[in-house]
Amino acid sequence: MNMVNTADVCALQWYAVRFKPPRNTGRRSVMVGASYETYRGRDGVPRKRPVKGTGHRVLVPELLLQRAGFDVFLPIRQEWRRINRYSKSKHLVSFPLLANWIFVGWPKGMDRWRDLLRLDLVTGVVGADGRPMLITQEEIDGLRRKSAAGSHVAPVNQAGMRSGHEYAVGDEVRIDYGSGSGPLDGLEATVVDINGGSARALVQFFGAVRSIEIDAGLLVPRRE
Repeated sequence: MNMVNTADVCALQWYAVRFKPPRNTGRRSVMVGASYETYRGRDGVPRKRPVKGTGHRVLVPELLLQRAGFDVFLPIRQEWRRINRYSKSKHLVSFPLLANWIFVGWPKGMDRWRDLLRLDLVTGVVGADGRPMLITQEEIDGLRRKSAAGSHVAPVNQAGMRSGHEYAVGDEVRIDYGSGSGPLDGLEATVVDINGGSARALVQFFGAVRSIEIDAGLLVPRRE
């Protein structure tokens, strides 16, 4: 009696594939599986928007590869970004952990290279000696476990900081009001605590080191 190894049946052969960067950087992702409701905009024109709590966002290359019948794994990092340019509120936004790279898999024994390279979004594959480099199912599973553990999610304390200018407790920072008109603008400080949208820092002025509480968005790393 022949015994089928279920691990072999489920295992896929994986490759690291480079995809084209989006031409429109504002359309990196699409909403999938959402329910929609109709509302009227400020101009009175009826519009549609996803119902809160329904659907999820998928990056465009990931969706196209899935629709072509491939298994995909796209490691992501999540960073705090403004909901829109009119609001100071932020939410977590997903970005590819490896810019323009994605892991693509298909069952062992199948040859789907023509199908893959026929897609207009693929520009290359990681390889060695002129051959694509195989990535095992075990390696992909390990990456998935690490991703599920939230190892690439920005801490909640960064929500009140300027995007791209994050810092941590113990860092040397500089007070920057942006307009240059603040009373402490340009002074250097050491961060000793971060709590939501505010930070506590040690600043030397008037001949003494003083502890101040300040808006977290007014501090930038001193190296900048």
